[in-house]
Amino acid sequence: MTNNYKAVKFWPKIPHGIWLREATSVSVDSNDNVYVFNRGNVPLLIFDKKEI
Repeated sequence: MTNNYKAVKFWPKIPHGIWLREATSVSVDSNDNVYVFNRGNVPLLIFDKKEI
């Protein structure tokens, strides 16, 4: 099994006023969007490849 993923320094860029805390679930869809369910002030954050 090969790993086709790589770490991207300073990703994700979270908008001012949003706190990402204790991610309890992370998922990626078929379009490479990343979904992060967390305990911050916005429970579900969705990131796309535009910031990479």
